[in-house]
Order: sequence, then structure tokens, then C-alpha cells
Amino acid sequence: MKKIYSRILLSVMMILAFNFFLGTSFALGEAPENRSLQDGANKENSLNLSVKKNTDDSSSEALHALDPSKSQNLSKNPGFEDAENEMPTYYETNSWILDKAIYSVDSTVFRSGKSSAKIVNLEDNDSRWIQVIKVKPSTVYKISCWAKTLNVSTEEDKIGANLSVKDLTILSSDLKGTTEEWEYLELYGKTAEKQSLLPLSLGLGGYGRTATGTAWFDDLEVVESTQTPEGKTLYDLASSSLANSEKKEGPGDASMQYQYLMIAVVLLISAALVFFVVQSNTKRAEEVASLEITAKKGKKNMALDKKSTGVEKGSPDSSLASKVPKVKLLTPRDYWILTALTLSYTVFSLMNLGSLKAPQSYWIPETYDEFVTLEFDKPITLSRLNYFLGIGSQRDSFGKFRMEYKDESGAFKYLASFDKPTTDKENPMFMWKHINLPSIQTQSVKIIAQNTSVEVRELAFYALNTTKPYTALKIVDKSPDVSTENSPSHLFDEQNTVAYEADYLNSMYFDEIYHARTAYEYLHGIEPYENTHPPLG
Repeated sequence: MKKIYSRILLSVMMILAFNFFLGTSFALGEAPENRSLQDGANKENSLNLSVKKNTDDSSSEALHALDPSKSQNLSKNPGFEDAENEMPTYYETNSWILDKAIYSVDSTVFRSGKSSAKIVNLEDNDSRWIQVIKVKPSTVYKISCWAKTLNVSTEEDKIGANLSVKDLTILSSDLKGTTEEWEYLELYGKTAEKQSLLPLSLGLGGYGRTATGTAWFDDLEVVESTQTPEGKTLYDLASSSLANSEKKEGPGDASMQYQYLMIAVVLLISAALVFFVVQSNTKRAEEVASLEITAKKGKKNMALDKKSTGVEKGSPDSSLASKVPKVKLLTPRDYWILTALTLSYTVFSLMNLGSLKAPQSYWIPETYDEFVTLEFDKPITLSRLNYFLGIGSQRDSFGKFRMEYKDESGAFKYLASFDKPTTDKENPMFMWKHINLPSIQTQSVKIIAQNTSVEVRELAFYALNTTKPYTALKIVDKSPDVSTENSPSHLFDEQNTVAYEADYLNSMYFDEIYHARTAYEYLHGIEPYENTHPPLG
């Protein structure tokens, strides 16, 4: 009987394996963009956006020219100039722990005008300046502000200074650590069908992801936008506490219903197969058990005859012993099924496992302030920078890169920065990351290394309203005595490997830290980061 039960269990395991095989097939059938590592509102939460504001009036006019509908700023007291008792008018405060946050108007730190709004979190907290904006229904808005931070928590599970919407989890890129310059934050969103109010939040920390430190905010701007620039994420601004209508069912809801239906169908088929296999094996088990009982009776009769007469007599039932089949745990058919399932699953699991191309060459700055200057074939309006970093010359390599743009006068001004943090958990190595850039028009950009040993494998600039890298550029200047092997010219030599969004195909994630990264470190003589698992996993 144990063998029969083992056979039944084996059948069930094969069915479950088949279902898992089906599930993998469905997953592989999805579009890669639907399986991005950073989906929905969280796409940009972990990016350390660092963008310097352009204070020239001419640049401000150029920004307005890019979007004809960008007319009136709907925010009240956007520069925090009007205040009473060190509290700006039109704003209210909100903290998770009320007595562990300090709010004030700071007249010593500001981007424009004469003051800014300041938040100090004395301990881990979620603190916000909130202003309720009157908006139009079913309208797209561009929301932006400028921020600066001091000693803000840098851990991966923290949220730094950010721009968001109260009662929603969407937020702009957040700023951590200490920023040397004012930084640009933005997000695009669309109001609900009957929505009339929008509670904007300028905060330090977030829901379930608190932070400590100090943050300043200035120049809040809320303007209507006729369209969302290509490549920008458009968020749903419907807040359950303010919207007057419920959200309509979207494409995602229909997709989930389809998935639930497929799961139900697979479960029903599995149940039917399990029932059939169990019934078949139960019937066979009953037949075998009947034959075994009959055979035992025959043997018992033979033993009684031998005891009474001293002569062993054949019993008509004794011949049944030879008819009892030998139950095998695995039959040839079972082996064929297992082999077929294993091969099929292997093929499907290896399909689209990852991209076969990734940046190979790189630039490792050898000195502080090592730079490279590039020039586009014509003036373009910047929108985004994608970057792909490696491990570097040592395990704990970290650093920061400063970018400057050339303005109309020919002078270089701060544009943005990207970095490789000191915390291993946040190290964006072997994965595509990006920062949003302010809509500044320029023809030349300078990239300056502020640390050494950091490995930059590829960069890609994007113009406004496009998702394809702008490749019409050339390097016109660089630091003298730069080695040929680690030349900055490698920054733009593999543009065919650039990915607009990071996903499991083009970027390292999760357990690859135990396998791919460890293997790379062994091959290059770098002390492995992960040592709690056996070498190479």
C-alpha cells in the first residue's frame, strides 16, 4: 500500500510541476515592460535625483516656451515669502510623531526670494508641509519644486526629501544625505473625473519609510500640461479623501481579472487530473490488495495441510500468489513524463532569462576632478540621463559625478549629479538607473568625477519627448594624461546596450548578488561582498 501511496504522490507532484510550467509560460508571455523592476509609483522612488536650478530669466522663458499651456502657477505662496510666526501662509503641517519634527521658515537658506520652508526630523519620522490646491477634473498637471538636504538618512529603506500627494503613495525622486546644491523634483499626474482638490505634500520621510535629518523646500509650482512628455510617468492623482467619485476600472483591473480566471481554470484542471489519478490508482490498489489476501489464504491452507498430514498439498489458491503483480514506484511511462516535463521546463525557464548584451567597456577616474566634455550636434532640451555602473576597482568603491551644462554666455553651470552610494545595499551596480533633468536647452555638457575608482560603463542622454538616446554627440575635451584603457570615450561607445527602463532582463537584482556578482569578484580578484553563502552560491 505504501508503494501505491507513493505512486499517487508522484502523480500529484507531476501535476503541480506541470502547473508551475504553465505559470512560467504565462509569465514569459507578458510584455517585458509589465515586469519592470520598478513599476507604477515606485519607479523613481530610489533614485537620488540631483539637479541644479537654472536661475537665469532667459532659461525660465525657454521653459515656458516648451509648454504653451504652462501659464499660471496654481500654488499659493510658492516661495514661502509670506509667513506669520515663522509659519508660511497657505500651508499646514503633518507628522507621524508630532513632537519629533520642527517646522519653520528659513531666511538664511533659499533658492530664490528671501526664504524657504524647513523641516527637521529629530528622529525617524514622516513630516510634511501640505497645501491643498484647487484643480480641474480630468486634467494633467506638472508639479515641481526645489529641495536641499542636510544629513538625511541614506539607508535603502528610508525616503528622503520628496514631493508627493497626501494619502497616496506616489512620490517624486527623493533626496538623501547632504546635497551641495538645490535639487529639482517633479512628477506628472492626472486628476480624477470629478476631482477638484489636490493636497500636495513637501515631505521628509514617507509612509512606513521614515527618515531623520533636515530638508528645505522652495519654489513650488503646479501648472496645467497639455500632455505628458514621452518617457515621463503619469500618476493618478485621485485621493480617496478628496475626490468626489470613485476610480474607474482601468486596464490593470481587467488584466488582474484575466489572471484570476486563468488561475481558476488551471486549478480546476489540476483538481480533475488529481481526482482521475487517485481514482485510477485506488481501483488498482483494491485489485492488488484482493489478490494479496487471496494469496495469503492459499499459503495458510497449504501450511495447515502440511501440519495435519505432514505432506504439503497444493491449494487451488496457491497459484494466485504468482498472479499478484509487482508494483513498481516508477514505470517507463513515468520516466518519459518526468523527462519531458524537465526538458520542457528547462527550455521555457531559460528563454528570456536575461539580456545577452551589456556594457563592457568603462571609465574609471584616476584622479579627483577628472573630467570629460561632450558636445551635441545641435542645442537640445535635456530630459533624462541613464547610467550603468560597475563594481569598480574595489568592493567598496563609491563616488559622485557632477554634471554642468553650457549656458548661452558660454559659462558652465551646475546641472545634476549621479552617484554610487557607500551603502552596499544601495549600490546601483550592473543595473540601469536614471535621473530626470530639468528642461534646459544646451549643446554641451561637462562630467566631472568627484571620486576615484568608480566604474562608469555607459551613459545615455535623452532629449525632451523621446525615449531613445540622443547619440549625435562627440567628446571635445577631457582631462590630460587620461589612460587609454579607462578612457572617458568609453562612456558612449555601446549605445546599442542602453535600456530606457531597468527590468529583470537588463539589470542585476536579488539573488544575482550571490551568483553573478560573486563570480565577477572572484575573477577580478576583488574581495566578495557576499560571504554568508558558499562561494558561487
